[in-house]
Amino acid sequence: MHRGNAETLSARSTALLFRVFPDQRINWDNVTAGQIADFVCGRAQKLSLVSRQNPATAIRSLLRFLTSVKYCLSREDL
Repeated sequence: MHRGNAETLSARSTALLFRVFPDQRINWDNVTAGQIADFVCGRAQKLSLVSRQNPATAIRSLLRFLTSVKYCLSREDL
């Protein structure tokens, strides 16, 4: 992964974590798809048309990672 992409992923992932866990106590069972969608849409609205897919790409990467290490479940696990 390109350094700039990794930094962007890290920054957006951190922002999402602070948004859905404001008390800094991580509990993945309490996270909803709506919270993630609201975060991504809110970030995308502030960007140009060309850049709007970037927040979704970054958060999708985070969710894929979390699924791979079993922090959250994929549809196949349900």
